[in-house]
Amino acid sequence: MNTNIHEMIKSLEGKVEIEKRLREDELKISEMNQSLKEAQFLSLQSQINPHFLFNTLNTISRTSMFEKAPETVKLIESLSNIFRYTLNKQSHIVSLAEEIDILNEYMYIQNVRYGDRLKFKTQINTDISKIKLPFFTLQPLLENAIKYGIEPKEEGGTISLTITSETNTVIIVIKDNGPGIPENILSQLLSENDFLTTRDSTGIGIVNVRKRLNLVFNNKSNFIIDSSLNTGTMITIKLPGDINV
Repeated sequence: MNTNIHEMIKSLEGKVEIEKRLREDELKISEMNQSLKEAQFLSLQSQINPHFLFNTLNTISRTSMFEKAPETVKLIESLSNIFRYTLNKQSHIVSLAEEIDILNEYMYIQNVRYGDRLKFKTQINTDISKIKLPFFTLQPLLENAIKYGIEPKEEGGTISLTITSETNTVIIVIKDNGPGIPENILSQLLSENDFLTTRDSTGIGIVNVRKRLNLVFNNKSNFIIDSSLNTGTMITIKLPGDINV
């Protein structure tokens, strides 16, 4: 009888444990279903938002045109082109010519924002129509140069973009005459570790670009940062011209 009682107790304990696990599984399934519904909603929302955005921008653009505000119209068109470029790229590989076009749209907006404080110079000495690279490679670098190179200086500064080519190598140089990058930050930017610093996105864009280039070009691209305090920063990207991406 004693043995039977112990077996019955163990059996009951086993059933309680099974029921407990079933309840936990049901709770997890319920949470997963809820997460799935939220994901489906966000997916639908992400499909709606771009259309709403473009329609709104078009409305604002037409209103500005009627009000005879051509600079506002151009700003809205540049912003629309940037959004369209971001959303319509099924492939994340683009030509360097496309990248430069969208970069000019971005810099137009920034030139209006900063006025005479920001000067942007470009010099392209090679055919960029057939050169391929990940899209939005250059824009984060320009954004970083503006935010940390030009914005801190009351008098502003200059950013230059130069593109040249050598034998089987495309060389892209972005240079600013800002305050430069502190040595401890620079060493983190050039390290192989994930770089997350302060509350904002300091350096995240640079590291992301470097990692994407390494991934696309099988670690055969070069990403070089030269920076001196109170002098400026120069980023040099060397892309292999003999690799199809």
